[in-house]
Amino acid sequence: MCKAYLNIVCVLFLVAALRKGASKMFKSIEELNAAVATHKRNHKLNKTEIAVLDLLARYSCKDIGKSWLAKGKIAELVGKSRRTVIRACNRLETLGIIRQYERKRETGDRRQTSNLIVIQPAADTPEMSHQEAGSRNKNKINT
Repeated sequence: MCKAYLNIVCVLFLVAALRKGASKMFKSIEELNAAVATHKRNHKLNKTEIAVLDLLARYSCKDIGKSWLAKGKIAELVGKSRRTVIRACNRLETLGIIRQYERKRETGDRRQTSNLIVIQPAADTPEMSHQEAGSRNKNKINT
């Protein structure tokens, strides 16, 4: 009884989170590609983060903007370690480029399975990361 209740709560939470962002979802692959290009232009990303973002966009076409790739599979396709991909995804999430939703197996042991990764629509105005803002403030002279 408790496991069934937990399953229902997890599913309802995920559905609510996705519906909350449903108004911001992409209507076409062209919109997705434009958002990815804007994110790359507005944020200072390293090569691995760009490769991960491009791969997520490539695998987010069936359900536009959403990818169910496992971190291990992303690592294999990008040619990096799983840990490096996890760091890249966490930074992309910190910058507001993606959102990661934890998923659990519905049957059996309820261990974690691949995350749902959702690419977020881009704002037209560039946003500075905390690192960029800090480096720009260092250059200011207080008079």
